[in-house]
This record gives sequence, structure tokens and C-alpha cells, in this order.
Amino acid sequence: MESRNVPSNVWWLRALLLVLPIALASCTMGLRHSQMVEGAPLAFVERGVGGPTVLFEAGLGSGLETWAPVFNDVAGFTRAIAYSRAGYSGAAQLDWRGNRTAKDVSRMLRKLLESRDLTGPYVLVGHSVGGNYMLRFAADYPDEVVGVVLVDGRPRGFSEACQKAGVGPCSPSVAQAALAPPHIGAEVRG
Repeated sequence: MESRNVPSNVWWLRALLLVLPIALASCTMGLRHSQMVEGAPLAFVERGVGGPTVLFEAGLGSGLETWAPVFNDVAGFTRAIAYSRAGYSGAAQLDWRGNRTAKDVSRMLRKLLESRDLTGPYVLVGHSVGGNYMLRFAADYPDEVVGVVLVDGRPRGFSEACQKAGVGPCSPSVAQAALAPPHIGAEVRG
């Protein structure tokens, strides 16, 4: 077979090929909504009926599309909500000069759920740093949480143990945080 190179002036085709799989996956999850919480737009998808409600939290740099491969399966037997923190999934970039901590994320998720009149019990599913955020939510609202699932989570003390073992990189660098989009830099600092 003959190999063909894509001309460099067809940058839009390359961009489309990168974005199309994510766009198609998120379309299959259902109608996307947006809710303002503390002046920040949070994108979310809500499907299914019954309980407990399964809440999906993505990792650093990812939005609700992360959960496309499993979301509909879960929504087939209970209520499922996948959401994107402010700044993700096409939401407006915000001027995050400070830190976005797990407590901030927990509070904003709680306000989103309250605005939708959604009460527990909840099963929390968090990927990577999203697992830390879900653990914080569980600590803040223990009477409403019946389970936590961590996907590729980082246990407390991971960075310190990683550095002690001489393995790297153990955590994002100051330079990475400075060069990242504002919402990601705020999470790294937080």
C-alpha cells in the first residue's frame, strides 16, 4: 500500500479527526445541559431513573466525555449524571487566578445538585484527580454517599512516596501549571 501524507494546509482536517471521536461519544450520552454555579458554567448530562444516583467526575484536563463508554450502561439501570467542572467541555474559560481546591469542587457540585433538586443517596465515581474531588464530596456529605469508585486514583501521600522512591514525574511541575489553561493551572495549584 502506498502511504500518503496529509498536506500541512489541511490543518482543519487534522483538527476534525482529533475532535470527532470525542464529539460523537458525547452525543451518544444524551442532551447536554449547562448550569451556572458561582458564576461559572458547568456542563452536565443527566439520564436514567431510580437510585442511587451515580455521579461521574473526570480527571485533570478531561470533561464529561470521559465517561461516554460507560455512561449509557449505568443510566440504563439508575440515574446517572456526568458533569464537567468550570472551564471544561467547551465551557467559557474563566479567570482562575487562585487555586481550585477539592473543597471548591465539592461545593460547586453540591450547588449543581441542589439546583436540579437531586438528593442522595449517591455513588461517586472519580477518575484520577476527580477521585480526590469525589473523596472530598464524600467527606463533606457522608450521610448522602453510599459508595465511592476510584478509577486510576492517586492515594493520599502518593507524590511524597513517588519522590522518595526516586520515580518521576510524581506531580505536575510549577512550569506545567503556569503554561496550562487557567482552569487546569488552578487545579494543579489547588
